[in-house]
Amino acid sequence: MNPTPSPRQRPIPDAFVVRTAIVPAVLALLGKAAWWLPKWLDRALPDVDVEGEGLRAEAERESADSEVAATASQPQPQPQRELALVGAGGLRKRASAYAPVASGDPTTAPAGPSTGGQVRGPKGAGVDGATLTLISLSGRQLGRTLARTDGRYTLPTPGAGSYVLIAAADGHRPQAATVVVGEEPVTYDVRLSGTSGLAGTVTDGDGGWPVEGALVVVTDVLATVTSDHEGA
Repeated sequence: MNPTPSPRQRPIPDAFVVRTAIVPAVLALLGKAAWWLPKWLDRALPDVDVEGEGLRAEAERESADSEVAATASQPQPQPQRELALVGAGGLRKRASAYAPVASGDPTTAPAGPSTGGQVRGPKGAGVDGATLTLISLSGRQLGRTLARTDGRYTLPTPGAGSYVLIAAADGHRPQAATVVVGEEPVTYDVRLSGTSGLAGTVTDGDGGWPVEGALVVVTDVLATVTSDHEGA
């Protein structure tokens, strides 16, 4: 008779066989159920980041936030302020008004033959502080200056050619003219016309007393019509 083997003599599966055969077979049989975990247990267990993926992602987010903050703190370039032609000689201002320029201090391209003269108002007097802008026929600004107290100005040009000279001042209508410059300086006087306006007194409808702080709006009336007794 064969004796019954004792527990110490019974064969024990080798760890290598367990890891390479038995465990993979059990996982294959269970499928997704092998990785099932109750939600309460999932919340209770700590999130162990063995390979450090969470730390790398957090470091990348902090680096991106630092770059955005550095970019936002840098001063942004201001847009160039200039006048441009629209259509056949009309004027329009670009996004913002002119930057302040010292009186009589021209801002120009490389100096060539200059153009100069006097800016006069409707009564012939010089207009102090009038803005004069020299642009090319394509609308690119070439120079800018302010008239002196007597309305006189001097504005260098890049060279011989045809340019557009624009004069503008508060309380006056802007004027644009084509100036032909040769090898010698050119004298060109500008005459600005005044702007029209309305004047009067706003009163209430009861006693005719003046109304303080009333807002007066002037609009263009294209056409007026009166309805009939049926409102048509």
